Amino acid sequence: MKLEVIATSIADVKAISQSQADRIEYCHTMVDGGLTPKIKEVKQALLLADHQPINVMIRPNAKSFAYSWLAYQRMKWSVYQFAKTDVNGFVLGILKKGSNEIDEKRLKKLVKIAQKQNKELVFHRAIDQVPSYSQALDTLKSLGFKTILTTGGHQAITKNFTTLDQLQKMHKVIILAGGGVNQDNAKEVSLHVDELHVGSSVRVNGWDSSIDIEKINQIKKLIEKG
Repeated sequence: MKLEVIATSIADVKAISQSQADRIEYCHTMVDGGLTPKIKEVKQALLLADHQPINVMIRPNAKSFAYSWLAYQRMKWSVYQFAKTDVNGFVLGILKKGSNEIDEKRLKKLVKIAQKQNKELVFHRAIDQVPSYSQALDTLKSLGFKTILTTGGHQAITKNFTTLDQLQKMHKVIILAGGGVNQDNAKEVSLHVDELHVGSSVRVNGWDSSIDIEKINQIKKLIEKG
């Protein structure tokens, strides 16, 4: 099972590249849940993570997932710029204001830019705000999204196994579980999803501290055991 680790700096990428992690999600400002990083940093990160693909967060602000016209233009520009680099793909999401349904019209334009450069697409945890997972997954699959990053609901991830099981059984996209995954529950969570995503749980002491390589390797070992 693949293990994805969040990086918010070049130092993080250096550490993660020495671990058994399978993939990196690069973003900034985790106090806001992760925002679009600077392209200069991502280019540096790509030179360091030679064996681990990097997906980049495209999220202009933390106000909501229904973006203003200006914020949406910033998203398009970011995807266009990052698509010209060697990043593996993008982590993004847009919802309609009020209904929280997938904003298919806006996403189509971002997908078109990304797919021209053969980039993978991950819909982030905005998925946990949609009124219908099934309908949302149908829409995302038709758009070309390969993966969703989800907690399976608004409760702690270990309370959402029924929903995660249902999502996985739909066989529409890869279910990447994130939000509260740690050494204590990683094995159990892994039984209900396709891949795992970790952040603060693989740091020495929360987001303000450095990456703990051993913690990453411990989780990887746990989810590889039959």
